[in-house]
Amino acid sequence: MTTKDENPELIAEESECVEAIIEEEALEGVGPMPDVDIRHNLKAIVMLDVIWAMGSKDIQLAMKPLLVYLGASNFLIGAITHQKWMALIGMFLTPWITRKFPRKKWYLFLVNVPYIATMGVLGFVILQSARLDLMHHVWSMKLNLPFGLNIDLTLPFLLMFAGAMAIAQQFFAGFVALPHNEYIAGCIPTSHRGRYTGYSISFGLILGIGSTALGGWIIKHIPAPMSFGYLFVLAWGIWQSGYLAALFARETPTPVDKSPRPWSKAMLSAAWNDKGYLRVVMLFSVLGIFTVAGEFIDVYAFKGLHIPLYYKAIFMQIGIIIGIPTYYFGGKIVDRLGPKRIVTWWSFGIMLSYLPVILIPVLIKHHIAPIWGIYGHLALGQPLLALWTMADRVLLYGLPKPENRAGHYTLQLMIAYATSSIGGMLMGYVLDRVEYLTVFTAVPLLALVCYPLTKWAVREVADDPKAYH
Repeated sequence: MTTKDENPELIAEESECVEAIIEEEALEGVGPMPDVDIRHNLKAIVMLDVIWAMGSKDIQLAMKPLLVYLGASNFLIGAITHQKWMALIGMFLTPWITRKFPRKKWYLFLVNVPYIATMGVLGFVILQSARLDLMHHVWSMKLNLPFGLNIDLTLPFLLMFAGAMAIAQQFFAGFVALPHNEYIAGCIPTSHRGRYTGYSISFGLILGIGSTALGGWIIKHIPAPMSFGYLFVLAWGIWQSGYLAALFARETPTPVDKSPRPWSKAMLSAAWNDKGYLRVVMLFSVLGIFTVAGEFIDVYAFKGLHIPLYYKAIFMQIGIIIGIPTYYFGGKIVDRLGPKRIVTWWSFGIMLSYLPVILIPVLIKHHIAPIWGIYGHLALGQPLLALWTMADRVLLYGLPKPENRAGHYTLQLMIAYATSSIGGMLMGYVLDRVEYLTVFTAVPLLALVCYPLTKWAVREVADDPKAYH
């Protein structure tokens, strides 16, 4: 896998492919943004997202297998991969900062530099661990707390350092999330956000086939933990080179002069009075718990079924192959049917996607490899996750009025990050004490219980996405 500068032929082919497909779309009646700007922005931002997705595949390949290799408990895996509570600091401060930038792209580019660099630093330290003999270093912390509560935490240095870099990355993420959402909303009109999401993810998945293939080869043929170090450094290089594409979009300025002052009574009142938006935010926060549970299915494969770590690449490639047509055509489906109809049936999709995992004991009893239960989950869950992701983005980008985006997005992101952090640690804690399959059986049953909540949450949302902002 290479960056754009390293393989110009691949990038040229990709650019022509993206351009050809976007040019086929009729861009009429989309509001004040000229058609030519919409086409231009789709190309620029899809390119950004495609390259970002390539780097993300390397992080996904490396992080959880690294933590399993270092002997992390499920609680630590959940805590390290869901350190989003650190982002709340930046999210609290960002509304004041973004008011200084009617156009967000330059600020967005600059704050991404330290955010991206954390993974490069982690990769570099891992690559130097053999020379510095870091694998044999242990980090220990002992705390004597009141009421007889004593903490004796002893961890391998690399495990501690991976956690520290995860914390640092999420700290900087707090300064990235809000301007990113404002930037997308200012570049892509609501009539095309479904297909924008579909294009971005589907083209990213196409290049992700090569990315995960190379990453799987690295994990299989280069001894751990060096293999993980190469993947982190590779992701850093891809991310940083790709984010230049964000600077080429023609962004519509945010009306910051009309925006309520950050954390003022006007900002909070605007969010509180937007009951439809609040219900959707609450819904996605609750449903996020089920998403967190699904993130431990591959951990179950490694720990419970003793499947080799390089199978992470195979899992990802199956998801990619299924996801390419789903995201591409799914974006158009979301634009035409509207996200409200898709979100409503989400609970039944969760139940269906967990069924192959629940049936793994039956597969074992009939002498069928249990890996097929994981494959079945991917085959059923990937299309459902794709549609839900696109519907989620259209709703959260489109429901707030332009002048309220900063306040609404900030509150939504803070709630989402807080619930994700708590959910990741809580799910890891539970899975350290309860059998994997018991939890995976309970999750779809709980999802069905949430169906009335889903209906209630979206009842005030318009059926036609053109009614959004």
